[in-house]
Amino acid sequence: MSLFENAYIKQFSRFTLLLAAFLMCCIPQTAAAEAPKPQPQTVKPVNITKQFDELLNERMELKAKEAELKLLEKKLNEQLIRQEAMLLKIKKETALLNRTSDVRVKRLIRIYSSMDAKSAARLIENLETNQAVEVLAGMKGELSGPILANMEKQKASRMIRLLASYKGPGNLNK
Repeated sequence: MSLFENAYIKQFSRFTLLLAAFLMCCIPQTAAAEAPKPQPQTVKPVNITKQFDELLNERMELKAKEAELKLLEKKLNEQLIRQEAMLLKIKKETALLNRTSDVRVKRLIRIYSSMDAKSAARLIENLETNQAVEVLAGMKGELSGPILANMEKQKASRMIRLLASYKGPGNLNK
C-alpha cells in the first residue's frame, strides 16, 4: 500500500466517524420514537347557547342598572341645583336682613348718642343684650362710657365683657 492510499484511508475513517456521531445526535433513536404518546384530555362538552344566553342576560341586567344609575344621577343633580338656588336665596335674604339690621342699629346709635347718659342708660338696659352691645359698640367711647356708668352694675359688667369680645354684628358670645 502506498503512502497516498494510507492517507486516504485515514481521512475516510475520520469522515465516517464524524458522520456516525452526527447521525447519532440528530436522528432520534427508536426507543425514544416509540415512547408512549400522552393521551388527549377529555373535555366536557360545553353548551355554547346556554353560555351565550347567560352572557346576554347579564348584559341586559347591566344595561338596566346603568340606566337606573343615570336616572338617579340626574335626580341628584336636579336636587343639587335646587339646593344651590335655595342657598343663594338664603344668602341674599340674610344679606338684606343684615343691611336692614345695620340701618336700625345705626339709627338707634344716633338716637341714644343724642340723649343724656342717664336716660340712654335706662333705655339701653331694656334692649336685648345683643342689640345693646351693638349700639354701645357703635358709639364713640366718650358717649358709651358715661352710659355704662349710669347702668345697673351687673348689666354694665356683662355689657363690658361682651364689648371686649365683640367682633361685629352677629358675632356675640352670650
